[in-house]
Amino acid sequence: RIHGWVTVQSPFWGAPLASTIYNNHTLRDVGKNLLEGLGGGIGAMLALEDSRCEAYMERADVQVLIKSISEKTHFLNYASFKSDVFGIDTPLELFRNLALKTSGKNDGVVPLSSALMSSHGYEVNFIIEEEVDHLMTMTKYRPDHFDFLQLYRLRYDQQLHTMSLLKMIL
Repeated sequence: RIHGWVTVQSPFWGAPLASTIYNNHTLRDVGKNLLEGLGGGIGAMLALEDSRCEAYMERADVQVLIKSISEKTHFLNYASFKSDVFGIDTPLELFRNLALKTSGKNDGVVPLSSALMSSHGYEVNFIIEEEVDHLMTMTKYRPDHFDFLQLYRLRYDQQLHTMSLLKMIL
C-alpha cells in the first residue's frame, strides 16, 4: 500500500555534534534554550545522539525493513549541506562549522554521512542539494525575526521543495 518513501535530511546514523552538546552540561543548557527558541526541545537533541542512532540502524530488523522498502517501493533519500561562506549565512552557522571539522559536510545539524543511506551500503536513489541548511526544510523559520537573514530564507520555497520531492517518486 506504500507507493514511496522520501527521507529529508534524516539523521539515520545520528549527529555527532548533538552528542557532544548533549553530553556536556553547559552546552546542553545552551542547546536546550536555542532549540526551544526555534520551537523544538531537548528531546530532539537526544534523538540525534549518534551512538543511539547507530545502534538502532545496526539492528537486523531495521536493516531488513529498509531493504524491503527500497526494493518494493520508490525510495528517495534527500540530504543537503551548507558551505561556510563569509559572514553569517545561517542561524546554524556555529554548529555547521563545528561539525565540518568532525563530520564533514552537513546541513548545520545532520552530516551527509549520516543522512545518506548509500554511505552505509544501501542501494537507494539519492539527491544531495547544496546550500540548503536544516532550518530551511525542517522548520517554519521566519526571516522577519532575524532581519539580517531575510534574503537567506527568501530564496527557498519549502512547499515547492516538498512537492518536487514527492513528484519524483510518482
